Amino acid sequence: MKTYIKTTLTILISGMLFSSCEDQLNQANPNQATEDTFWKDETDFNLALTSCYTPLKNALNGGYYGTRGVMLRIARADEVDFRNDISDVYTVNRFTNSNTNSLTQGMFYQFYNALYRTNSIMQKLEEKKEQFSTDFQNSVKGECLFIRGFYLFQLAKEFKDAPLRLTASQSPSTFPLAKSSQADIWAQAKEDLKTAASLLPITNKKGKPTQGAAYAALGKIYVYEENWQEAINVLEPLTQNPYTYKLVEDFNWNFDDTHENNAESIFELLIEDVGGTDLWGDGKISIPPNPIPALKNMPLLKSEDGMKQILPSKLWISSGRKKTKMAILIIVPAVLWHGTMRDALTTKDLSGKFLHKTSGKHTGF
Repeated sequence: MKTYIKTTLTILISGMLFSSCEDQLNQANPNQATEDTFWKDETDFNLALTSCYTPLKNALNGGYYGTRGVMLRIARADEVDFRNDISDVYTVNRFTNSNTNSLTQGMFYQFYNALYRTNSIMQKLEEKKEQFSTDFQNSVKGECLFIRGFYLFQLAKEFKDAPLRLTASQSPSTFPLAKSSQADIWAQAKEDLKTAASLLPITNKKGKPTQGAAYAALGKIYVYEENWQEAINVLEPLTQNPYTYKLVEDFNWNFDDTHENNAESIFELLIEDVGGTDLWGDGKISIPPNPIPALKNMPLLKSEDGMKQILPSKLWISSGRKKTKMAILIIVPAVLWHGTMRDALTTKDLSGKFLHKTSGKHTGF
């Protein structure tokens, strides 16, 4: 009997000790945010809002204003040509791409990445609204709806019919979602932007959306819908009080680092050089010793002309357009690419201070 009691006590004590040790070892990492610990104050919500802009700027995996995102969008025009070794961009340029194109897949992913983030923020804000002031709630909701409306506009513009996802969920049962029409997606985008305009201030911190930015995006949708009168109704007031937008004295100011966020700017993404060794982020490039030859229909450049990934097409050059117009066309991706393509786009006819003054810090809306 004593042996049995001793054995039982030994097992019980061992179990208690093991359980106690397990409890001590299974500790939450205080340095890692979780769903339960993150959404606790205004700082957390502001950090979450900042993350919503990241998908727009992703350089190589589908960011709408990132390196490859800009390439994809201008590849379908006639003004530029691309090297054929950048296969995913080249096939878009030649209208031979398929749904296996990694860059178009990346852009599609980034749209939904951003939608998930904005939807998550608004859902959490609704859950915890009693903890925050009405002004803070309106500020967060206005910014979220601006971002979501802007993404929905671009999503339907680039992919036409697509799933319209307005809630954030990690439940696999919610993942399948039928496509909505382009018209339905734009209808939701317009609703988001109208509500955003009613909540956003006329002036805001740099890099933050304003009432005018929401109306500008709304007007742009009307333009794409060819609803000219509604576009006029929305956009024309932006040239009047209380808005202060106006053309700047020198158009070049829109592309240098001295006149960022000027009076002509409606909304800008803030991109700063923060160091690091990312080839596509710090502006440091080198010419490969044996670059792949350019396409036959592309103009020949000298070796000092850069990476030659994107060049003015023969069609553009033969059209006799003024060099400044070409510079304006090309400088937008140059700005976005943090200077990586700054010299790569320079030819004898396009060289000069206009291109070389590119800062690589921001892009206009």
